[in-house]
Amino acid sequence: MIINSLNHSTHTLRITPTHPSDIHILFQNLLPSHTITMPTTRKIEINDQKKRVSINLTIRVCNVTIDLENSLLIVRGQIAREIENVKMGSYHNMNIGLNDCFSLEVQGDLWRMVDRLVRDIVVFMVIVFRNGKYEVGVVDEYGVECKGAYKKKEFAKFMKDRCANGAQKSDRSDISQASRGKDRQKDAKHGTTPITNSYRVKYIVCNFDVASFVNTSIPSHTISISKEHEKLPLKALIENILSNLTNTSIPFVKDLMVANQFLKMYERADDLIALGIKDVLAAIEFSAIDTMIVTVGLYCTYDVEERHRIRKMVEMVGKDKKVVIISDGHACGNKLNYIGGIGAILKYNYKEEY
Repeated sequence: MIINSLNHSTHTLRITPTHPSDIHILFQNLLPSHTITMPTTRKIEINDQKKRVSINLTIRVCNVTIDLENSLLIVRGQIAREIENVKMGSYHNMNIGLNDCFSLEVQGDLWRMVDRLVRDIVVFMVIVFRNGKYEVGVVDEYGVECKGAYKKKEFAKFMKDRCANGAQKSDRSDISQASRGKDRQKDAKHGTTPITNSYRVKYIVCNFDVASFVNTSIPSHTISISKEHEKLPLKALIENILSNLTNTSIPFVKDLMVANQFLKMYERADDLIALGIKDVLAAIEFSAIDTMIVTVGLYCTYDVEERHRIRKMVEMVGKDKKVVIISDGHACGNKLNYIGGIGAILKYNYKEEY
């Protein structure tokens, strides 16, 4: 994510999403109170003739959907600013994809929105050597991305650039949002570089000795890949590795492990799960929940009533127990969406108490 510029007088950010995770972050943070301005095409009527023209249009957000496969946001809204030959209040759809620059006008604290959009993103790297090439995939909380296949010399350079000691910026997770905001305000005031996300490799999984390529302090784990799985496409192979992990210190990977555990329990019809809003609400009533799992798609739904209900449930459970919110961009999140988008692992079978 690049915040190209800020305008405090108009409460406007100029934004360019550059990574699939940016699309997810925007999906979670665009609200009906926001307005978006960007170049688009629209069919208009001039002298009784309909033409499709390119115009700079401003809409007030009504609804946002996400196309995970194509890293695309589809934003539907009402036209909010008068423009020649375009009726105020009529509806228009805008597509926001990677490297599409747009202006976002927000209500309230501009820097708070910057902190929501620009984050330190932890990356889990998976590298598979097969067919004479090193295939690289990265996993973050939003999904899996394949970075490419490299020959030995190219791969050695790739690893040194990204994973060698000193290659990554120092971790600033201990710095408060307020102090980051001051730094960013200072940078913006002096017209320095745009504000961007930083990506940090926190763990490496591979089927060879990574130390032979790079001197790194990043923890790594060597795995073996079965013949059954070695022909899988890289993304499917990574999802398979994630579904079988049993230990990790990375918070979002722990959440994926919980979601995969829930799905395995669902597949074997385990009594110690609740599935769907009705069952999870009943489990909350009986204080039977150990961990609740919700997909981002459901948590951020534009059905206002349902979103309020889901977030109330998260609030109720989160006071005492763990709540895991899983991106639809992960296979486990997609599967959970297919069966309702919300579930829970239980401490005991509350249904036996009836």
